[in-house]
Formats: sequence, C-alpha cells, structure tokens
Amino acid sequence: LINRFYEIQGGTVTGGQVDNTAGQFGGNIYLEGTTAGLILSGGTIEAGTAPAGGNIATYQAPITMTGGIIKDGQNNYSTGSYGGGGNLFLFAAPANVSGGTIENGNSNIQAGNIYARNAEAIITLSGNAAITGGYAKYDGGSIMLFNWAKLDLQSGTVTDGTVGRNAP
Repeated sequence: LINRFYEIQGGTVTGGQVDNTAGQFGGNIYLEGTTAGLILSGGTIEAGTAPAGGNIATYQAPITMTGGIIKDGQNNYSTGSYGGGGNLFLFAAPANVSGGTIENGNSNIQAGNIYARNAEAIITLSGNAAITGGYAKYDGGSIMLFNWAKLDLQSGTVTDGTVGRNAP
C-alpha cells in the first residue's frame, strides 16, 4: 500500500504470507512512503508470515494504534539484509500505540513483537496499550531497537517477552 492512509476499525486481516524468494516485507500489510500510513482503531490483524514484519511492515509510513489486536505474526527470516519483527517491522517509521494489544509474535531471528530500525523509528507507547508474549530466537522477545530507534514508554505495559539469548 503506497501513498495512501488506511483505517481499520473492525474485522480481521489474516494469513498473509511473503516468501523469501518473492519479497521481504509485511505478510498481511506493507506500507511505503511518508504519504502512506495505517490507523488501527479496532479489529484484528493476525497470523501473517514474512521475513520482516510477519503481520505488518512499514518503510517511512506511520502507524497509529488506538485499539484492536495485532497477534500471532511469524518472522520467517532466512536470507536477505533485513529480518525481524514477528508482528511489526518499522523501518524509519514511527508507531504511536495508545490502545489495543500487540501479542504473541514469533521471530526466527530478532524481535518477537516489534523490530524498529533507524532514528525515525520511534515507538510511543501510552494509554492502556499492551505489548505481550513475544518470542525471538536471538534478541528482543518483545521489542528490538536497532540503529538509533527509540522507545518512548509513557504508560501501558510491555510484558512476558522471551528469547533464546540476550535481553528479552
């Protein structure tokens, strides 16, 4: 999805897959460009699989989450230059999460739930938002911040991330 803002208020987006040979980003949703973006206020995005961002991947496009659920995404990274984020991959893109839940992402490499890369990738967590239950084989069970990415934890919860090595 390029150069458009989308809003999801309800329903389910499920089961999208990106193969390592076909592309790398966003099993269910891929956003690109500063004039694109996603507002999630309800509904469920689940069970996507991709080398980067099992459920959602974004390059520069902002994500705003005020409700809903992003869950059970799978990062199946095996080759390529970027990999991680069972549920969400942010490349030079901000995410403002003030409500809803991001949960149970699984990564073959880094970041069970959210992988953020570059200085423009700022995750702001506020309100009653919850990030929970991610698993990563190597680093960042819940969240992985790479190459100057930032987490602004104002309120909400980050719980129960697990890893095969290093920090959960």
